[in-house]
Amino acid sequence: MQLMIVSSPVGFKEEYKLINELFDNGLEIFHLRKPEWGIKECRDILTRIDAQYHDRVTLHQFHELRYDYGTSRLHFSEKLRKELPANALPDGYKSKILSTSVHYVEDIETLKDFDYAFLGPVFDSYSKSGYKGISGDDFKLNQTSENQESKYTKVIALGGIGLNTIARMKRMGFDGAAMLGWIWNDPLKAIDNFKQVKCWVKDHM
Repeated sequence: MQLMIVSSPVGFKEEYKLINELFDNGLEIFHLRKPEWGIKECRDILTRIDAQYHDRVTLHQFHELRYDYGTSRLHFSEKLRKELPANALPDGYKSKILSTSVHYVEDIETLKDFDYAFLGPVFDSYSKSGYKGISGDDFKLNQTSENQESKYTKVIALGGIGLNTIARMKRMGFDGAAMLGWIWNDPLKAIDNFKQVKCWVKDHM
């Protein structure tokens, strides 16, 4: 099971140091999502992330920064994806590693050209009070590549993912999990919390 981390939506002092340390401890994919930031702030933090890790960073906005920082990972929000004409990607995107977000299982089967999609919130959110999960105890994905319009789109669980819920991911049929609140609600515990989940996945999946 692949583990990812989505950035805190807001910045904080020396955030880049924690991001680099997460990479040092084995983080494979980091989603840079800062909805309130401009391009300068995004550029500043990318410059402070070690260059050796730039190819593991997924850009949620300002996709043009890929040319300066050597990442081929680009994310389309659900809103941006739905604005594409007939799900058609702009020129220059088809050779990239693309992700998107969905909130309903049935939307997964409509995806085209995306390598993976976040589905959530799966469980009650750690980062948003009152943000309830969509899954019950019997939730199960039944996705097959035959139902896809093109290549198989992996499904990544998002929302309420932490040590107490990661065990349920595999039997639910998810291909991976993305953590947000479990990591950033207390930055002082971010590394330890990531290590706990990473070790559990290594030992049990």
